[in-house]
Amino acid sequence: MLKSIRLQHFRSFEESAEAIVAPITLIYGANSAGKSSIIKSLLLLKQSLGDRGEAASSLRFDGPIVDLGSARAVAHGHSFESPIRISIVFEISKTDQSRLSGSITFEVSSDEAKEDRLEIALQISGNSFVFRFEEKFIPNRCFVLEPMSRSIFDEAMNVLVTQNSRLELFPDLSTPGDPPVFAVSDLLPSVIVGRVSRRQTVKTDKIILSPSEQYWNDFLASELRTVFIEAVDRVSYLGPLRKSPNRFELLDRSSGLKGVGKQGEYAFSVLKRDATLLERVNKSLRKHLESPYALELPTWPEENDGVVRDLLPVSIVPVLRHVESGVAISIADAGFGLSQLLPFLIEMEARQNTLICIEQPELHLHPRLQSRMAETLLMSERGGNRNRFLIETHSEHLLLRIQRMIRDGRLSSSDVSILYVDNQDPIFSESGEIVEQVSSLKSRIVQIRLDKYGDMIDPWPGGFFDERFEELGFGR
Repeated sequence: MLKSIRLQHFRSFEESAEAIVAPITLIYGANSAGKSSIIKSLLLLKQSLGDRGEAASSLRFDGPIVDLGSARAVAHGHSFESPIRISIVFEISKTDQSRLSGSITFEVSSDEAKEDRLEIALQISGNSFVFRFEEKFIPNRCFVLEPMSRSIFDEAMNVLVTQNSRLELFPDLSTPGDPPVFAVSDLLPSVIVGRVSRRQTVKTDKIILSPSEQYWNDFLASELRTVFIEAVDRVSYLGPLRKSPNRFELLDRSSGLKGVGKQGEYAFSVLKRDATLLERVNKSLRKHLESPYALELPTWPEENDGVVRDLLPVSIVPVLRHVESGVAISIADAGFGLSQLLPFLIEMEARQNTLICIEQPELHLHPRLQSRMAETLLMSERGGNRNRFLIETHSEHLLLRIQRMIRDGRLSSSDVSILYVDNQDPIFSESGEIVEQVSSLKSRIVQIRLDKYGDMIDPWPGGFFDERFEELGFGR
């Protein structure tokens, strides 16, 4: 399970910053403070899982999921004085007695993949191990353990072999021959496919593996890959501005369509495929958002109009019908706020066991509806979908409702992570009071903890949510 994301020398984050991830994570902060970098780091890793094409780096910085330009464009200050580091912190719960946790860190030090590094840190029953890999043999993209990591790797595998009841303890963990070469699968070193001789050539014939290497091939590599895929690939994203609906929406029949798209462009096509999904969305509209409307999706041409249907692409005609009066209106004539919220609702109902990332879900929503949105988050996280949320927002109303849920016992404070991204440097008076905040190019992440009553344990940073008090004269 994904526990946190660490960023260093990544865009506005020069020093290491950690974003704690919970079932519901809310990211606040001023404009251009660096909030979206947290979500974009995950999208970068998800994008890099696919075909990296001609990408010079091990990570694909530009692509269909997210366009970050290049490694140099992402590097803080566009400089490689320090490497870009993106870490996924995870925990694998085996049993109460056996718990494996750690982190996977991708390190990019230049525009060339030959400078890329991978670091895997493991915590095994109080023992900590860190071993580093370097990527070599481009374009074959293989990993080789760095010299200092060779003995650490064997020691870590030894501890794991000892703790695994399915295997006997191997007394001899000596490594035959030259350092192993790991094939790359899903960005990670997977099975050992050869060895590096002193001449830096890869030997692939008659590989003899030590017990520790065999354990890596048979068990740990697959465990790490599974947790990495769950943390990175099971991520969906909706951008800060969803597509405004038209009176007619073309039906997308793509077989691989899973979500609504980053602008909500596939929302109605996803709904049209599954009648039960439409029922669940309408139920959420009525019960949690108190909407008087139900969504209907008739098509044109009609189902039985065979000749015309063969000649023209099928269109969906999204209609909102007033439940009590029966009056129907085109969704294009409804309030713009509902059109911005609907793709999010559909994504919540269509996805399962997914980390749903969204920017500004409150866009164009009345404060009451922003508060009610928290109800849909709770149901998606607690119900059969078991989704988690990473939300960049400015909504005070959403936060207040979540605090109320904790106070009422409907939600635990441990299920919520409040993050504030700040790029302000305070200027102090001689008496030690903050007299001014000056913008800087360095961002930091501040965690705002909540107690069991939903109250804030940590003070909220100045310059946010306090404007109302200042306008009323209380801040003078």
